[in-house]
Amino acid sequence: MKKTNFIIALFTLFMFRVIAQPTVAATTPTKAAADVISVFSDAYTNVSRTDFNPDWGQGTLVSNITVSGNNVLKYQNMDFQGTQLGAAINASSMEKLHVDIWTANGVNFDFYLVNPANGAENFYRLTPSQSGWVSYDIPLITNFNRGVLNNIGQFKFIDPQASFRSSTTTYYLDNIYFWKSAIVLPIELTSFTANTEGSKTNLTWATASEINNQGFDIERSYDGVNFTAIGNVKGIGKAANYNFVDANPYDGINYYRLKQMDFDGKETRSKVISVQSKGNGTSKIKIFPSHTEGVVLITNYELGIRNDASDMNMVSVYNHVGQLVLTNKGVNRLDLSALPSGMYLVQVKAGGETVTEKVFKR
Repeated sequence: MKKTNFIIALFTLFMFRVIAQPTVAATTPTKAAADVISVFSDAYTNVSRTDFNPDWGQGTLVSNITVSGNNVLKYQNMDFQGTQLGAAINASSMEKLHVDIWTANGVNFDFYLVNPANGAENFYRLTPSQSGWVSYDIPLITNFNRGVLNNIGQFKFIDPQASFRSSTTTYYLDNIYFWKSAIVLPIELTSFTANTEGSKTNLTWATASEINNQGFDIERSYDGVNFTAIGNVKGIGKAANYNFVDANPYDGINYYRLKQMDFDGKETRSKVISVQSKGNGTSKIKIFPSHTEGVVLITNYELGIRNDASDMNMVSVYNHVGQLVLTNKGVNRLDLSALPSGMYLVQVKAGGETVTEKVFKR
């Protein structure tokens, strides 16, 4: 009787290992879709027109089953099996290959990436535990060469223990995708504004989050192209409001941007904003008119209105994209008639003062 019970128990265990399948789905992936190239997963948009059962002469039976409402690939009587991707994948910018595998009687499962253009292929051996879903995140660079990664057209699966066309092992696969780490921005800038307060410019900005933020350089420009740092504010390390006062802005248009710096030396720059300023209210240089057919007058009251001593003036003219289109020295009458119609920045330097004004040439 004991021998009979032992045989029944052994047969039951054998049948369970042969026909058993998962009753719960693999863990749902959480990687952002922007960081993923997916071949098979309900969580993402997959490479279209992929053939999971091409006729390569294999004995494996491939089917798509549902486990807890989730699509799963079933590989029954697994000896070897191919997958023909609907479009080649360039995974050279990805970091890892993810796959979830479940088996009740499999031991080793070789996962090949194949470049059909040059015949190159590499494999990674999975060793599932036979006790539930096992998740793998396989490093790509250390396990597959770039000659494969830049043009993956096929997968190939092999059970190295199986005999050809006489295998009894079954595997279930889900969530087959390539992924890379999300780019974590050091700060999330929610606002950046500039307002004049008398002869000064008040800059304010706010962050919704900060990671590894050392601080900000405040950069100013007279033309929106060439910037110089005028101050620094240390990072707070969490969502915060910031303020900086430019006590000596240019008389005219001032352009500002933030240079955010990490503790590890990385830098990012904000958008550029602009504001019209009266400077410190003591400017002796005037540029007029603001709209002209071609002639622009430069007045330096310290030297006299349009006087002969204007050779101290250094004049630069920039177009709307910041390109220098005209320079002159020692003039109090500027001729723009040869330039196309549009907006220009006229900058005058004289006596240690710099003034920049917008001029519209009709």
